[in-house]
Amino acid sequence: MEAVMVAAPRGLKTAERVLFLILGCWLAAAAVLVDVEYYDGFEAVANASFFLGKTSYYVANRVPLMSLLILTGEAAKHLLGLHPLDVRPHHAITALLNFGCLLFVYRLLAQNFGRSFKTLAAFFAACCTFVFFSYAPFISHDVFPGVILLAMLFLAERFRAGPDKKTWLLMVALGAAAALIKQTFAVFWVLVLVSHLGAGLPEKSGRPLRAFFLLLAGAAASGAVTWIVTGWALEGGFPDTPLLLRPLKQIQGVGGLHTGIRELLFPWWVYARNFWAYGMAAMLLVVPGLVAAMRGSRLQKTVALSWILSLGILHLLSFREVRYMAFLAPLTAFLIVPPVEWIFRRKKALALFLLILLADAAIASSEAAMIFHPFYRKNPAREFLEPLKTKGRDGRVFIDFDMLSFFPKNQDSPLAGDPYHRLFHLGWHHIMLLYGYQPAQLAFIRYPDQWNPALLQGGSCVLIKAEGTVVNGQASRLFPYTTKNLLRLSLYRDSAEGLTLRRVYTQNGGTSKLTGACP
Repeated sequence: MEAVMVAAPRGLKTAERVLFLILGCWLAAAAVLVDVEYYDGFEAVANASFFLGKTSYYVANRVPLMSLLILTGEAAKHLLGLHPLDVRPHHAITALLNFGCLLFVYRLLAQNFGRSFKTLAAFFAACCTFVFFSYAPFISHDVFPGVILLAMLFLAERFRAGPDKKTWLLMVALGAAAALIKQTFAVFWVLVLVSHLGAGLPEKSGRPLRAFFLLLAGAAASGAVTWIVTGWALEGGFPDTPLLLRPLKQIQGVGGLHTGIRELLFPWWVYARNFWAYGMAAMLLVVPGLVAAMRGSRLQKTVALSWILSLGILHLLSFREVRYMAFLAPLTAFLIVPPVEWIFRRKKALALFLLILLADAAIASSEAAMIFHPFYRKNPAREFLEPLKTKGRDGRVFIDFDMLSFFPKNQDSPLAGDPYHRLFHLGWHHIMLLYGYQPAQLAFIRYPDQWNPALLQGGSCVLIKAEGTVVNGQASRLFPYTTKNLLRLSLYRDSAEGLTLRRVYTQNGGTSKLTGACP
């Protein structure tokens, strides 16, 4: 923190310390309290367990770096004998990552624009938003990687001015790291190269042209590193496929996800309708910021072009969720500093800006307070799967669902068109990997007519069953997409009287305990 506190105006140092103290305390509280996790987070945890040698299967649609980052948390969970679904040790690591990235973003802003209340206000408007507080408590692949892109843009400009080996290697490492956190972030190198050209074509000869081709070589080197590391990790998912072909097989598999329902689930307008979630003040200033940046320094132009290109790419992707745009927060903060400086010189504009910023703070604070909600503090999946803890490991488990879904009671998401916000999934493969089952112990029953009650004879079997759901009036047995669906998740297990209905989870998140013969 002290590294960013140099030559501060009067009172600024106190304001900086207060803001980062609040952010640090909130992240620490989230790490201690939040005991639920999104589907993507459980994928990372399952793969961390693979790297520890606790399982023999790697979830093959994921790249490995996030799992490696939380490896210490997974090791601590096993060392301390915590519940298989306990994710708080992992949240402690992501809290440190998020806090460090926030500090680094502010440092980059101060380095370029100077330390002032204007810079701090721009940082707060763009980075301390509803989206940040929605996903920072979890193992999110979308919150902190934006700092990698901003750092790469800074480094590319420095490299252009004077190419050196250290900067080149650092950019190669950052580009590979981004793609190994989330496949989509392989686009970071594309953004750097295109914005580098767009900010001013290099001369036909001389240092700028040489720098560009060296950057192009750096992108290729990052791609090679990413490909090889991904192939190495995928040995647990595609053991019979040659190392260099495994990433290609992963790409083919990921490309087939949700085929035929993408437009139904991920409307093109999701980012525009939820602009307020990225900070109303920041979004209102981003267009003036883009205009100012295109008239500013070369670095400002590259940041502006990268922001515009990123937004276009996000709309071209089939999958669209509000969180996907979270990585742009550091770039947004960089872009809006000049408009904020202009506002600070005009009293009426400043008063309006502060009023909007106050509204943003209120919205963000309400989301930040969700970590104290009982649902977040006590994972309902633990209770739902309680029989597995006592006798499931020694018997067999019959499953006919793809995912269990849980959500906080009376807390519908305020995000329009975002089907997964506050909807927590747990896949059957997560249960197998995190509870320590062998594949032979789990039987997946795809269709109801495959079920035979005689399978439960022997007194050592547990059946977990998910009833059908309704998506936009169409019956579906696959995915309970929103909290407004007719959602019933029920757990069955054998007893002296036969099968007994153990628990039913309904669409309002409530629980009821019933006893009776299974249909």
